[in-house]
Amino acid sequence: NNNDVMNINELKQSIFETVISNGVESSKPNILGNNPMEDRVYTKILNVNSNYNGIEVACVSVTTDTPSFDTITDNDTVRINVKNRDGVWCNMFINEAPKDMLEFIHNKIHSH
Repeated sequence: NNNDVMNINELKQSIFETVISNGVESSKPNILGNNPMEDRVYTKILNVNSNYNGIEVACVSVTTDTPSFDTITDNDTVRINVKNRDGVWCNMFINEAPKDMLEFIHNKIHSH
């Protein structure tokens, strides 16, 4: 059924909206800010914790400098936190991920 197949932009938007809606929120000092003790960054994280083709996908997250998250409209701000085959942690942005990886993540975060 082709109606069930999402294009890559729909996948990115759906993952973004799910992180914004359901992600666990946290904040920490913004070490890149002008005043690190007062400036904060706010993050929403959704755990994935699944193996994708030998790569451990830990979570997807969005970070902003406003606690309301309303300044983020661009789904390219979503980061995918992975541990590669060498066990090294790295972040990739959602627009760097292949479509089948986005489908994998989408299915994982919508399955519970």
